[in-house]
Order: sequence, then C-alpha cells, then structure tokens
Amino acid sequence: MKTNISKIWIVLVIAASTAWLLVTIFGDISLSISSLLLRSEPHAVIWISIVAIILGCVLPLLLSLTFVLTEARVKAHFDARKKRRGWHWTLLPAIVGSAYLLYLVERIEPVTVMPFSTTVGTLVFTVAAFWLLRQSPIQTRLTIVSICAVVILSTRFMDWNSRKPFLRDLLRLRNGMTGQQVKGMMARYTTSQDTDDDTNTSATLYYRHSDDAEYNADWGKITMRGGRVVAVNFLPD
Repeated sequence: MKTNISKIWIVLVIAASTAWLLVTIFGDISLSISSLLLRSEPHAVIWISIVAIILGCVLPLLLSLTFVLTEARVKAHFDARKKRRGWHWTLLPAIVGSAYLLYLVERIEPVTVMPFSTTVGTLVFTVAAFWLLRQSPIQTRLTIVSICAVVILSTRFMDWNSRKPFLRDLLRLRNGMTGQQVKGMMARYTTSQDTDDDTNTSATLYYRHSDDAEYNADWGKITMRGGRVVAVNFLPD
C-alpha cells in the first residue's frame, strides 16, 4: 500500500511540475510578444534576468545536490561517529551566498518576473541535475528534479516587496487595451487619474505601488491614444 502511495505521489509531482513548466513556457512566449513594457526595455534585461536566476537559484540548488551526494558518499565509506568533514562543507557559504544574492538583486530589479528567466533556469537545472544524479535510480532523479523545478518556477511569485507584483502587472498590459481594462488590472495601485473615459484621444496615466520611502517614487507610465494603450514604461525610484 505504501509503495503504491509513493508511486502515485511521484507521478503527481512529475506531472504537476511538467504541466507548470509548459504553461510557463507558453506564457513567456505570449508575454514576450504582447507586452508593451518589454518594448521599452533593452533586450539585455531578459539576458541579465536569465543569468541572475541561474546564479542565484539554479546554482545553489545544484550545489546543495552536490553537498548531499558528497556527504552520502563520505558516510558510506567512513564511520559517521568519526564526524569526518570533507571539502564539500565549504559549499555551504556558497549556497547561502548565491541564494542571498538573488534576493538582493530582486529587491532592486525583480528579474524573475521577466519572460524566460525561470523557464531557462529550470531547463538548465534539469540537464545539470540529471548529470549529477546519473548514478541514482530514474525515479529518484525525476522526483528531485521535479521538486526543484517547482521551486525555481515559484520564484516568479515570491514577492519580496511591492515592486515585484507591480512590474508583473505592468508586463501584462498590451497594445490596444481600453482604459477600463487598465483600471481593472491596476486597481490595487495608486493613481490620481480616472481611466473610465475611453473616449479620451490622449492621456498619460501614472500608477504608484507604494508609499514606502524605498519605492515611493516608482511610477508606471501608461500612454493612451484614442482611448487605447499604446505604450507602457516603468520609471524606477
């Protein structure tokens, strides 16, 4: 009975992570095509985001796997009571440091909301982890990779501050949206303008996401022409 439950759990984890990855990939493709904010940002932003998540999320996960595998080999060859410690213990500061680096970067520039950052990170991790775990049973490899894939994909929705969800919403604004649609998507943010009037031939809307000193000068600039969105810009503090 326990074996069957374990197998079902493994299948569910693998299926969930695979489905989430596919949904994220298609979402990233759609976002990269339709997002007006990306048109105002240099393409280097996406590449920087990919590098940041590889260094700040993929790398610590791979180092953690290396640490666990090495520790298991050490215990297999030596008496655990001797408390032998090898080189792999030096990985711990690198694991913590690289993960903390991503947190610091995200407070300034939420890189994980950018399209393809978490998807490319997940794919890079999958290839590297399968190689690291090449001596493990296939079920073990699939389970570990699937769980870690969920962690990487989840970073997009880990909001360390109010700037991250604000950027995520700005990225969703598309060309041709009406003022009413903008109001619906940006309703939780502060603005002094009314976007109900779709007959405005020209308007520039400004949204702010926080009153905190660190972010109170962050503005989302939405340009309307003929009652439709034609441009979106993020003006950071």
